Amino acid sequence: MLVDGYDELASQHEINLHKEVKTFDSFDVQVNHMMRLVDNLVSNAIRYTPPTGKLYIGIYDQQLPSWLYKPIDVNFSKHGVLIVQNDGATISEKESKKIFEAFYQSEESRSKKAGQHSGLGLSVAKMITENHGGDIQFIPVPNKGTILMSTFVKRKDYDEKNVDE
Repeated sequence: MLVDGYDELASQHEINLHKEVKTFDSFDVQVNHMMRLVDNLVSNAIRYTPPTGKLYIGIYDQQLPSWLYKPIDVNFSKHGVLIVQNDGATISEKESKKIFEAFYQSEESRSKKAGQHSGLGLSVAKMITENHGGDIQFIPVPNKGTILMSTFVKRKDYDEKNVDE
């Protein structure tokens, strides 16, 4: 399953991991790309979640979970969503506009974890999402944490030219 395999990694970082999948529709996606997308989003979230913090991973196509920091508008008649939400400090609005650029790293990540990461993870996540006809959003919630949400077109509204074979 797409959200499995992160328990041990979260435990190593003393992070409380919560996973949930509530989907009833089908989506035309390339599984290996979806696995990479989830890996990139979860790896990023683990990196910025403090010890004892919470990390949520969820996939939905009918209703959003109650654990979201803030309400989000999703058209479930056409889309499903992958949500990764984590506790911790957020970044400025100015920086949030750059996080999907290749090689971009926030000033905080450069000073704390220099040399450990390339700054490609979120740009790859954006590319995968867009290649599947979806959209990705970074939603900072001050004093709580961050929400990353990728939307995907449900099969009945699928357009084959959106997916790179």
